[in-house]
Amino acid sequence: MGGFSGGGNRSDSFRSKHRLGQKIHGKLIKNIDENMAWVDFNGDRLLAQLATPHPEGSLLLFVIKQLHPNIILKELTTGHPGGAAALTLASAFDTARTLFENRFSTTRRSHQPIKPSLELTNFMMFLAADSDLFACYMDAVNCARSITNALKGKGRGLVVYQPWLAPKCRRQVTLTKNVGDQAGMTESIVEFDHSVMGMVRIEFLHKEATLAYKLRMQRPKHGPALMKYLTTKKHGGSDLKLQNLGVSKLPQSGHGGLIAELLFRT
Repeated sequence: MGGFSGGGNRSDSFRSKHRLGQKIHGKLIKNIDENMAWVDFNGDRLLAQLATPHPEGSLLLFVIKQLHPNIILKELTTGHPGGAAALTLASAFDTARTLFENRFSTTRRSHQPIKPSLELTNFMMFLAADSDLFACYMDAVNCARSITNALKGKGRGLVVYQPWLAPKCRRQVTLTKNVGDQAGMTESIVEFDHSVMGMVRIEFLHKEATLAYKLRMQRPKHGPALMKYLTTKKHGGSDLKLQNLGVSKLPQSGHGGLIAELLFRT
């Protein structure tokens, strides 16, 4: 059982976003001693007492057991079906993706400012010019592939890493899958964390000559600007018709990201 504490503002912020029984994940930021560490829960950093020590950067899964008067969360590892393996996969991808993002950010700052998205050919030129950057990218790609392999047979789709789609953002990931019994229809969810818009999911549905999309955003007020941007981009063939299905607020449970939802879904 992990007991959490922090300043009043941090605790109140955490309570306002979560409910009893909810499963959440947090990233271990800094170890204090053997079983005490600072853990980040989507921006709320709390001091945690852990059942077992973990390396910094680990992605940990908890269930909320109590919110008042103190915040108490139970760490889920081997008690959750496949929990230990899922945590390893999620943490490995998150670490590899962060290492690539940090190096890519440094690389692109040494070049002229780039646009909010890159053509794949231009992205590949960045990789070709820097073998270490390429190695970091392949580590993240292979971690995403490992997640896909772990999800085989569960109908949850293909996980891929496509950072050129949002090169100025963080935590990009794409999920692609067929839609139920809809012949020829595919769904692609592009997720990223933007410094202004917050966490964003663009849910694309593609069938024949129509590409429909819906935005789920942490801060929906920025939806019109993102919709305007999407209309300027090429999405497949020139005859493809782009259809907007609206903007909605990303639920709190989605702020942890697609990977957590895929791996820790019961």
